[in-house]
Amino acid sequence: MVELLTVLIVLGMIASLVVVNWAGLLPGTELNAAVHNLGAAIQGARSDAVSRNGEFRLYYDLEQSAWWVLSPYRADGMPAETDEQRLKTQSGFFPENVLFTRVTVGGQEFVEGTVFVSFDPLGRSVDHTVTVKHLTFNTTMTVEVLPLTGLVRFHDGEFQRPVLMENDF
Repeated sequence: MVELLTVLIVLGMIASLVVVNWAGLLPGTELNAAVHNLGAAIQGARSDAVSRNGEFRLYYDLEQSAWWVLSPYRADGMPAETDEQRLKTQSGFFPENVLFTRVTVGGQEFVEGTVFVSFDPLGRSVDHTVTVKHLTFNTTMTVEVLPLTGLVRFHDGEFQRPVLMENDF
């Protein structure tokens, strides 16, 4: 009986170590998943703009850590005449410990409020970066959207593409 109790205690200690290590891995996974979900929304907005031949807008709400995409069409498929008539095609939000810290659009930095970027029917967008932070472990990732192509790149930490000068060519 004593041997069985000893084995159970050892197994319990091993299990507690595994749980502690697993908890340490989750924040990195949580931030990574949140950033990749945002990247998928960006690519979706770009893809919709190209395939449906219209200007799709991606909104970032920095205070609510949420985003959504508005199409240029109403719910009945006809072109929207006002922003209020635009149909919301997708939306999302970050987990509790993950938030926007900065959105930079065309060189202008936003740290509060709501800002949007547009994707035209050719898939182009103004260059912008979205910096996201995990509060618990103080880790940061940046989502970069390239101008002209609208393609998405992910960077660890804070990233800001340097401005190109004439002598860089």
